[in-house]
Amino acid sequence: MHLRAEVFAHADYCGVWRLDTSGSGKAAFHLIGRGACWLHLPSHDGPLPLNAGDLVLFPRDAKHEIRARPDHGGSDSTTTVLCGFLDFGKTPHNPVLDALPDVVHIPAEDAVDSGAITNTTRLIFAEARKVGPGRQILLDRLSEALFVLLLRHVLQTTENQRGFLAALSDHRLANALDAMHREPGARWTVHSLAREASMSRTAFSVAFSGRVGMPPMQYLTQLRLRLAGGMLQSGTSVTTVANQVGYGDETSFRRAFKRFFGVGPGEVKRGRLEQPGA
Repeated sequence: MHLRAEVFAHADYCGVWRLDTSGSGKAAFHLIGRGACWLHLPSHDGPLPLNAGDLVLFPRDAKHEIRARPDHGGSDSTTTVLCGFLDFGKTPHNPVLDALPDVVHIPAEDAVDSGAITNTTRLIFAEARKVGPGRQILLDRLSEALFVLLLRHVLQTTENQRGFLAALSDHRLANALDAMHREPGARWTVHSLAREASMSRTAFSVAFSGRVGMPPMQYLTQLRLRLAGGMLQSGTSVTTVANQVGYGDETSFRRAFKRFFGVGPGEVKRGRLEQPGA
């Protein structure tokens, strides 16, 4: 996962105001520094209260608005909000984002339980108030760390998980995933992956499909093709990429790549791989 964070706003709001990062095509997050406000979501019956210390993440650019009040009115009190984007590169089908809900809300009282989230948000706001060299770099890197901590929090607190994060919470499946990610071009089979997980072939296939939502070899194919997309964008030749991600036959690689992305590898090298939903 190629993660890059960019903090683009840190401001105090008062009166009638609204924030909306929808339409960016990127994952967005908002941190409430002080005060209170309301989150309006088309998918919810009513607005959700946000308070100082709350963190809200929109992994797939869900439509939303943050306002001073539950109605369209204003407020005499001041609310501090820090906003940022998370960029995972141009490759679609990100298994981490796909495993998250459309909206992740971590109230301040829940963040306190993790400790690390609270400490990191404090560092972010302390740095945001400064004017000095390296400020933007520190804000962006701290925000990347905050996203990783958020994933850890979701893993520890969400019941009945499905997808990539759910598989990571099972140490046996995590061993197989680690092996695939460590050597994506190896000649993996269901049997050899089951051995990495210390499970029988049948038990591994059932557990993997149940948690991740797809069979292990389908997941491996998608992993290889996502990696191939990034390598092609960096200028690596199609032949080299095909060999490195486990395709000895360049023709079969080209066919699989086009089925997955909708464009051929040559077009990706020319910069035509689009963001999801673009």
